[in-house]
Amino acid sequence: MGSEMCIRDRSWMQGAIQTAEGLTLTYNRIAIIIFSLVVLGVLLLVLRKTWFGLQMRAVTQNRSMSSAMGIRTGWVDAMTFGLGSGIAGIAGAYSLTQNGLKRVLIVDPGPPLSLTSDKSTECYRNWWPGPDDAMVALMNRSIDLMEGHAQDSNNCFLLNRRGYLFATASPEMTDTFALQASEAEELGAGPLRHITNGITYEPARAEGFNNRLDGADLITDKNLINAHFPYINPETVAVLHARRCGSLSAQQMGMYLLERTRENGGELFRCLLNT
Repeated sequence: MGSEMCIRDRSWMQGAIQTAEGLTLTYNRIAIIIFSLVVLGVLLLVLRKTWFGLQMRAVTQNRSMSSAMGIRTGWVDAMTFGLGSGIAGIAGAYSLTQNGLKRVLIVDPGPPLSLTSDKSTECYRNWWPGPDDAMVALMNRSIDLMEGHAQDSNNCFLLNRRGYLFATASPEMTDTFALQASEAEELGAGPLRHITNGITYEPARAEGFNNRLDGADLITDKNLINAHFPYINPETVAVLHARRCGSLSAQQMGMYLLERTRENGGELFRCLLNT
């Protein structure tokens, strides 16, 4: 079956440390421990500090919303598998090559966007609960991109930033609103501002997206509430105005992006795929 080969540790890995009575750590085991800690540190940096790590955490937290925001969840799954395989070896290499992107081909059995964007709620928000900041960071990044497209297209898809409004007639809910806004602030949604007597409140504009405010306004001044929101229950005692939220025409944005894709070599192929 062939000649035997004796494999020895390198000289600097030979030897051991006596740490306690009956417990000995060899240098090669110490090297393995250090290497494992380095790999763990690199993995944590990838998960916390890179765009891929953000997508991975977003898919894990909310797959359907991540897919709706344009993340290729299948690709993220493949990359995550490849990353895990790479730590143990290179077993995921084949899977990664099978998911390589060589060209952009849009396949749709009907007219473009007829099965997707025209069924959307056409709203967006960076107002997301935990358990971590994955969805808030993903939405902040997505809103940055949408605002960039709106700027470049003269806002052809009618992006606005009117916000989301939460109202309550229960005094006990005021503290709940404050807690929710504080948690959102910690996750990166923006600061909480308490709007009470004598503090100026800046209403949202009906149109446009150029608004410097993010985070949320917690308004507890009933006169301000009645003045700015006369259409809600007059017994309302508090409103929470989440700022980096709004709506858009997803159909028009989709068509704009489709045209930009075609300009850059993308193709639209209409057919019905059998699976």
